[in-house]
Amino acid sequence: LIIVGINVRNIPSMSGGLFFFFFFLTVSYLFNITSAKTSSFLYSLFFLFCFWLIYSNFKKGVNQEYYANLLRITLIIYLLVLIVGQLYVTFGFFTYNVGVNAGVIHNPFGTLYEPGRSAYRFYSLSTEPSSAAFVVLVLFYSYIKNNPQRESFDRKNIPFWIMLLYMIYFFKSGYGVILFFLLLIVFFRNKENFIPFMILG
Repeated sequence: LIIVGINVRNIPSMSGGLFFFFFFLTVSYLFNITSAKTSSFLYSLFFLFCFWLIYSNFKKGVNQEYYANLLRITLIIYLLVLIVGQLYVTFGFFTYNVGVNAGVIHNPFGTLYEPGRSAYRFYSLSTEPSSAAFVVLVLFYSYIKNNPQRESFDRKNIPFWIMLLYMIYFFKSGYGVILFFLLLIVFFRNKENFIPFMILG
């Protein structure tokens, strides 16, 4: 829905081929339910659903303001899930005997623990911290560039800059930090925007 920027009332009808893929994935998951990862199954269904939406709607026009609102809502949801994950860890709900993968312990709400570093990391709705950083940076960049009512460094956008910085910091991804500074370079190329942003905050 975010990618194509459409209204849910305009979702197209499902073709027979797509229904077969959904059916095949579901049956395969149920036959291997003891060894299959539920999250991988759900992600597969989600990506297939997104592909269907994009393929069915790529020739349709996109309402820019509506699209920007979808991006803004998605960013806020990413932040809320991150905060829920932090509260999950803070109040001692994190368990260390489940979700072990390659020496990293995963728990619900996008939380993980790295025993070698004795550190908690977060990834919200994504699959791992670097992926989460990439997703929120792309969402943020697209939101800023497609918001027809505001400039990049408008006062009303400052909370979203702070929100982005907060998420990048707690994702603790070096890849995300590099992308964040590249994003700053892109926006600060225009010094006329940079000076008011630094002075007025």
